[in-house]
Amino acid sequence: MPSTVDSQQFRQLMGRYPTGVVIVGAQDSHGQLHGLTVGSFTSISLEPCLVGFFPGVNSQSWNAMREITRFSISVLSAEQGAICSAFARSGEDKFAQVAHTISALGNPLIDDAILWIECDRHSITEAGDHLLVMGEVQRIAAGTAKAPMIFCQGGYPQLNIGS
Repeated sequence: MPSTVDSQQFRQLMGRYPTGVVIVGAQDSHGQLHGLTVGSFTSISLEPCLVGFFPGVNSQSWNAMREITRFSISVLSAEQGAICSAFARSGEDKFAQVAHTISALGNPLIDDAILWIECDRHSITEAGDHLLVMGEVQRIAAGTAKAPMIFCQGGYPQLNIGS
């Protein structure tokens, strides 16, 4: 049965659901760094430890790193709005103006993120106008103990975490 849900209404109403914001980063075989901002990131499995994110099928940033088999996730803090914006754009060397470290596994990690996850690509599955990219976690580490960046209803509300 065909859906009667309007895609614009779906997008608008799903925007009420808050999400975290991450930077997916990778280094290609020529040493060039690639990255993109993602708001659709989730944990998937504990055995094995799997995470996933959903880049758009037509994302230039994702397509530049699609063949890379290892990637990193840097979970942004609420204070990293400029980084979020920089990686949301197409083109340019996004890492050039952003403080980062290259891990022992060869992945770019955004400095001062609240969490870093490094993965080997597990699978890529088509999901409508997006892809589900799953990664098997190889390394996970806590970063700064600040509030996470939250995206909801087109903005970035502050999350107050009690002590």
